[in-house]
Amino acid sequence: MEKVIGIRFKRVGKIYYFLPGKIHFEQGDHAIVETAKGTEFGEVVLAEKEVEEKDLVAPLKQVIRRANSKDDKKIEDNKRKEKNAFATCLEKIEKHELKMKLADVEYTFDNARIVFYFTADGRVDFRDLVKDLASVFKTRIELRQIGVRDEAKMLGGLGPCGRACCCSYFLGDFNPVSIKMAKEQNLSLSPTKISGLCGRLMCCLNYEHEHYCQTHRRMPKPGSTVETPDGRGVVLDNNAITEKVRVRITLPDENIEVKSFILEDIKIIDTRPPFVKNKNKANNKGMVKGSGKNDKDKSIDSSKAQDSKDIAKDNVKDSAKDNAKDIAKDNVKDNAKDIAKDSIKDSIKDNVKNSIKDNVKNSIKDNVKNSIKDNVKNSIKDSVKDNVKDNVKDNVKDNVKDIVKDNAKDNVKDIVKDNVKDNVKDNVKNDDNGKDKRNVSENDSSKKPDDDIELLLD
Repeated sequence: MEKVIGIRFKRVGKIYYFLPGKIHFEQGDHAIVETAKGTEFGEVVLAEKEVEEKDLVAPLKQVIRRANSKDDKKIEDNKRKEKNAFATCLEKIEKHELKMKLADVEYTFDNARIVFYFTADGRVDFRDLVKDLASVFKTRIELRQIGVRDEAKMLGGLGPCGRACCCSYFLGDFNPVSIKMAKEQNLSLSPTKISGLCGRLMCCLNYEHEHYCQTHRRMPKPGSTVETPDGRGVVLDNNAITEKVRVRITLPDENIEVKSFILEDIKIIDTRPPFVKNKNKANNKGMVKGSGKNDKDKSIDSSKAQDSKDIAKDNVKDSAKDNAKDIAKDNVKDNAKDIAKDSIKDSIKDNVKNSIKDNVKNSIKDNVKNSIKDNVKNSIKDSVKDNVKDNVKDNVKDNVKDIVKDNAKDNVKDIVKDNVKDNVKDNVKNDDNGKDKRNVSENDSSKKPDDDIELLLD
């Protein structure tokens, strides 16, 4: 359990809970609290009480302090500023030619924000307006679009009953109102008679709606057969306010009389409306013709015929309504089934299509990746093999050439050396002249074997 107080910031508005702390508040006191809008000045409408935590919206904020005379004076100053701000905003709206209707202006307690409330048929681009207002008031500007019911609540006025509008007098929230409420209360469906100042259905249609619903459940439907103190009859209509039932009774002398009875004095026998055959109409007509001796009997018979016509019309209407309801229900069920089937089929088709697309995409991607990988691997292998082969061939050729050249040079050198030596030896032996021998030896000694070998190789 939490000890809280209820504070309201407007004369007719929602009540918000705050933690009082160590400060004691009574109903009618004023307090300064912190809200989402900033620091606010509110009135205590619910004194301290304990509330269960499940009924509270956490987290609750603490009351800052109790309001004093300076705070009251500041509120009065803010109200004067609101009037000036209202006039300024109207001028700016006319300047920008905006299709909007200004409803109210609200200053926060600390003057940190100014809220302008307006109504419009659609969306309004008020960005330039906000810039102009901010340049004038030098504070944060907020423009809030509201509905016509909120506008009526802010402005107030007198309703069709002559009293102040409920929304501006005591209603904290707006409850939904439908045309069905007016039908169940047997009210005129003319918009001018069931609409309020805002142009919407009057809020007061909701006040007695539950009473009418409960009363209609207990009262017999028109066309039902009931037992009354004066005899058995047929219900014509009901009055939910007085809880009386108007019944048409056929007297023993075959006269028809219409009387009103209190709900407690009648007993419902059959809720199904009686079916009137054509024979009854013929009998009624015969009675009218045969009793033409006095005007009183004629008027009674004509009233009987008229009543039978009314009963027949009511029966036809009720049966038509029931048939229409049954047909509508069947149509709705069939349409719902067809829609459900179609939606299921479409969803299945879409899911299958999407799954097939995803599978195909994934398989294609995988195949492409694998094929690319294989191709790259094979191409790399082939290129490496070819390069290796070419390099090996080239290296082998070069090495063989170098080896052959070296071997050939070495062999030629050896052969030349041997031949030169043999030739020199033979020449020395065959030359008898010593001089020639010396010349030859000098000449031969002056030549080097290596030089001859090089010349031969070249």
